[in-house]
Amino acid sequence: MRPVARRPKCPGDAWVFMDEVEPSDGPKACIPNAALQDMTTRQFAVFAYLPVCMAEGEEGTPEGFAETADWGDEIGDIKEIFDEVHASGWLQCRGCSACPRGDLCTRTVTEDTSAR
Repeated sequence: MRPVARRPKCPGDAWVFMDEVEPSDGPKACIPNAALQDMTTRQFAVFAYLPVCMAEGEEGTPEGFAETADWGDEIGDIKEIFDEVHASGWLQCRGCSACPRGDLCTRTVTEDTSAR
């Protein structure tokens, strides 16, 4: 079994598998832009981190985020921000009509990426 990074766009195009792509070509995550209006900058940073982790097949944790963000905050403060983001309901929303079920985003920059 091999995880798929990108499906063919047209008949005859090749499937691209996760083990065949460079990290910069890997899966992308849909993030609803409108969430930025409802969140603080720190909440939005956590909000963006979680779908990216899911797209990479990992679980986003406060500890992992603390290592990535290097904010210098205590882990308790970061856990509180995680709780606020989970309670916001935005993690259940999808970024656009191309990802109605939360599938991994395989669009290029020329395709529709507008927020719902």
